[in-house]
Amino acid sequence: MLVQGVVLVPIYLRHVGSAEFGLWLIAGGVALWIGILDPGISALMQQRVSLALGSDRPGRAVGLARRGLRLNAVLAAVMIVAGAVTAGWIARLIDPGATVAARTGWWLVFLSVAGVAAGLMANAITCLGVALRAARTHTLVTIGSALAGLTATLGGLALGWGVLALPLGVVVRWVLQLLGATPFVLRDLATLPPSEREIPSVDSLSLDRRVLAWAAWDKITGTVAMSADLLLIGRRFEAAAVTSYALTKRPVDLLLSLFQRPGVALAPTVGFLRGGARTGELAGLVAVAAMRLSWLLGAATLGTILWLEPLVGWWVGPAQFLGRDAAGILAIGLAVNVFSGLFAQLYFASGATIAYYQINGALSLLAIAGMVIGLHVSGLAGLMIGAVLPRALVALWLFPRLALERLCVAAPERRMIAGELAAAVTAAGTGLAAAWLVPGGMGLRGLVGLFAYALVLGALSHRLRAMLRGFSGAGAT
Repeated sequence: MLVQGVVLVPIYLRHVGSAEFGLWLIAGGVALWIGILDPGISALMQQRVSLALGSDRPGRAVGLARRGLRLNAVLAAVMIVAGAVTAGWIARLIDPGATVAARTGWWLVFLSVAGVAAGLMANAITCLGVALRAARTHTLVTIGSALAGLTATLGGLALGWGVLALPLGVVVRWVLQLLGATPFVLRDLATLPPSEREIPSVDSLSLDRRVLAWAAWDKITGTVAMSADLLLIGRRFEAAAVTSYALTKRPVDLLLSLFQRPGVALAPTVGFLRGGARTGELAGLVAVAAMRLSWLLGAATLGTILWLEPLVGWWVGPAQFLGRDAAGILAIGLAVNVFSGLFAQLYFASGATIAYYQINGALSLLAIAGMVIGLHVSGLAGLMIGAVLPRALVALWLFPRLALERLCVAAPERRMIAGELAAAVTAAGTGLAAAWLVPGGMGLRGLVGLFAYALVLGALSHRLRAMLRGFSGAGAT
């Protein structure tokens, strides 16, 4: 993700040019809108299969897996047909000046849509494989496929394929992941008993229309909320403001995506333990995950405040940095979205599907309204504040409360989570104060701030000290 989103961008620009690179970005955005046809069946299937296996219903898990894969296959086919039919029209729409040849434009759009469709099926197979308790195998397949896709892109650029090498590499990645993961999933499904005849009455083991409808609601509102900021900025400010906003925000978006991985990785295990009513194991797992995330998130939030300016300046030039106020808002947004997002993912994994979709979709609508109002009241800074305010005021306390109640996390574990979070917040505040008290450039201040954070957190958290001692003892052994 880091290599493709940051490191290789200068190489892409050198081989393709800024105009054609921009067309690829626009084509990818259009392809994602076509991808809105998928309401999120893969995540729902993974949740249901994990719950079924945890409740000792392997036959039901097989039935859910087969239905989920069929639904995803139908959606992928619809996407590919829609891409083939509309590719020419979309190419003319996004490239009215004929920057590329008409045939190249058609293939650019079609390959972008095909990449989304192939990604839908590849992620469906991988999600199912992880739910079937084979996470390590599918992680290796995913990493190998991603590296092969990057290699295909670079090879295509070297061979002179131009802008088409970019979407082609994406297609190669997802197709290889699909082909590599499918045999393992079929093998694991074959070891389970055939699907049971009876249909359980509980909603947590079904893929009915009501659940899929609410999933579609969440997907649509979330997609609109994710893309609304650039649209609103583009209508209010010049194109240069859009570029500065997008480039300043890109490193924080990568951090956010990285920090969302633990929740995604924990989800199948949470569903499995929840289905088997293993509340003791589950409470300990949630407490440890939240504790470690708090430590890392405190450092990431402080690092964003202190290091975002020099990072953007080194990457694309100081003129593209949006300002220190923007860095502070982005840092707060990172903390809010990551911490609330972990518990939102745990709440969803517990089987509270429709309630999760309803709350998350409502928060996305509030974020859109917040961006519109904030932009009108206070310009770009107001838009950024309006985007994060609903989750800061609602999700930051609501999702943890709902998740901890549903997962039966008792008072001792809750106190541990609260204590470690307070220690991380205190350490981050101390690190920020230490950084600003030190004379010198942002680089020196950043180092001092992170050092002070580590020092204070180590002094406040005996659990962190115990974990570090355990690591050092294991290394010595």
